[in-house]
Amino acid sequence: LPRFHAGLNPAAADPRWAVRARTYAYLWSANAWNLCYPARLCYDWGMGSVPLVDGWRDPRNLATVSRLARRVTDAPPVEIDTPPVEIDTPPVEIDRPRDAGYKTRVAVEIPDCHEA
Repeated sequence: LPRFHAGLNPAAADPRWAVRARTYAYLWSANAWNLCYPARLCYDWGMGSVPLVDGWRDPRNLATVSRLARRVTDAPPVEIDTPPVEIDTPPVEIDRPRDAGYKTRVAVEIPDCHEA
């Protein structure tokens, strides 16, 4: 197995499980933020670029809690003991040619970003 330097993933190398759990939970929030607002992007998030969440009083815990609350509130409501709805309409068949998908082609031109 390969051996990695502890600096490549400081959260995994930390011996305290609570610090690892808080840091990984914060990383979910940080990645969700970067997905919505990609202003602070980096090609390599290792080497301590995201500091460890050491304590409960760290303000980044608020980001984790708010992300978790958002995830819970966005969950669909659970319906219990509802009978399935039966619809008595016959299926509708659409008459279309078999090769309709092959006749439509889209040409996408991607500009070369390395032009001087």
